[in-house]
Amino acid sequence: MLTAHFPNRILFGIGIINRIKEELLLLDGCKSILLITSPGMPSRIFFPEILKTIQSVVKNVQVIATLTPEPDDKMIEMIFGQIELKNVDAVIGVGGGSVMDAAKLISCRVVNNEPFVEMAGSNLVKRKGPPILLIPTVAGSGSEVTHEAVLTDNDSGTRYALKDFKLLSHCSIIDPSLLTTCPKVLIATSGIDAFIHAVESIGNLNANVFSNLNGLQAIKSLKEGLVEAICDVTNERALNQISLGSMFAGFAFAATGTAAIHACGYPLTTIHKIPHGQANAVMLPYVIKYNLQTGNYYDSITELWGTKNLPLSLLQLVNEIGLKTNLKSMGIKIDELEKLAEIAFLDKRHLSVNPTDISLDILKNIFKNAWEGNLD
Repeated sequence: MLTAHFPNRILFGIGIINRIKEELLLLDGCKSILLITSPGMPSRIFFPEILKTIQSVVKNVQVIATLTPEPDDKMIEMIFGQIELKNVDAVIGVGGGSVMDAAKLISCRVVNNEPFVEMAGSNLVKRKGPPILLIPTVAGSGSEVTHEAVLTDNDSGTRYALKDFKLLSHCSIIDPSLLTTCPKVLIATSGIDAFIHAVESIGNLNANVFSNLNGLQAIKSLKEGLVEAICDVTNERALNQISLGSMFAGFAFAATGTAAIHACGYPLTTIHKIPHGQANAVMLPYVIKYNLQTGNYYDSITELWGTKNLPLSLLQLVNEIGLKTNLKSMGIKIDELEKLAEIAFLDKRHLSVNPTDISLDILKNIFKNAWEGNLD
């Protein structure tokens, strides 16, 4: 059985951001817009023009540019408390995955008073909020096409998600040219995150024809474009490929969820503040190596890649895009590995769909191998 949810509209292509005006005109009766973004976004070269276009259609626009990465529920509530608009007729998110997730959550919060943790899980959002428009400025999370929004739980050291079709965007505008102002490290960490979304949608107990097709296309696009985009952030072909890869990966993992790599990566982010993409990247080869001991879950990826040693090829990719390949080099102490494994083991949301069972002892061994950089 397969259930898939999509945004109402997806616009994709170089220069497609110029269509934002006509998309706003389709929102009948929209008189006030809340725009959510991150602190550095207003200084990006394209942002003033986007804002000017929005204001040419809707005069009453409030910009909140205080969101920081990996927000928790307190941050979302803080942003909600900053709303000065009498009514919020639409919410626009301009930025990366955290911004787009926040836009979904703020839209949700406008009409739902329940704590976010009570809406965590599948289809627990009671009321659909005002329309959401999402404009990604980096290729990675795939949030622009998913029905999911993730929040950090600082108490447990992990993260939880709201999954509901009511969180889908009304329109997602994906313009690869917006990536030209991205730092190379952000392209790397975000791009590998999208890559891992695709890998984990294929090696997944919920894998299906839809997720496999989209996951493989995502891997193909990212493999073709990621290194080139990092080398030259003005390469439109490469930016187009990684933006496509992020979108296809979003389609793929929205149908399956992600698995053990994310379970291992989350505590590295919440406890050690390692960026989400780097945290997942460093765990990628070692989790895949373990999974392959019990089954050929990634045959389609191996065939596409043309490799006989997938874990090694993945480690080489992480290294090629300039990211760390072992925990020791990231400043993690060996006596911290047990706690990281214990937190990861509590993440049943991700471990439950991993293609093979993972015990606490196995997780400890995976973290030890990741600390040593050991693929033997």
